[in-house]
Amino acid sequence: AAVFDQSYFGKFFLEGPEAAEAADWVCTARMDESRKPGSVAYTALCNAKGGVMADLTVTKFSENSFYFVTGGTTPTHDLRWVQDQVEKKGFKASVRDVSDDYDLICLQGPASRKILSGITDVDLSDESFPFSTFQECKIAGHTLNLLRLTFVGELGYEIHVPRASAPEVYKAIMKVGKELASEKGFPFSPAGYRAIDSLSAEKNYRHWHADLSNEEGKPMKP
Repeated sequence: AAVFDQSYFGKFFLEGPEAAEAADWVCTARMDESRKPGSVAYTALCNAKGGVMADLTVTKFSENSFYFVTGGTTPTHDLRWVQDQVEKKGFKASVRDVSDDYDLICLQGPASRKILSGITDVDLSDESFPFSTFQECKIAGHTLNLLRLTFVGELGYEIHVPRASAPEVYKAIMKVGKELASEKGFPFSPAGYRAIDSLSAEKNYRHWHADLSNEEGKPMKP
């Protein structure tokens, strides 16, 4: 398993009485009443000619609250693009930037569930915590949002934690991870963005900066 610090990713809420309509308008994935609260969608934001403006994840907290997480190289661009679309269409919704309020610790790999199981207060089984869903839980006594997602093609989780709590949560993950790695004999360490890129490429996942484009009529580059 590996731990990635993705705190530099953009994070913002789309909220209000017409948040669902606004999210459904800006995202290619369905965000209306057909999507259950607690679900997470990997989706694109497209312009009027089909070009991809961004790829990101959107978590549906409720019918009136959607949590967007954008790539670390384009957070300002993505935030402003969503704001512009909401304003142009006149939706009764607002965008609230929380990028500096939350850190993002990403735990990926076949042993990620074993590591988290010993320090969380939720059931991480497939039945209770399916892929592409989120739950509120506690790690080291700190309340946070846990998303079951992967960008490397393995079992994995995103830990969205208030910034003040992040150091203690990180220390708890590293402590248990090192202990289990020593006991079970699997590799465990922090890793960087190039590791994510190489693992994603191996899995044939797409990246906005490399494979996706906002060019007219060219959602994907050859």
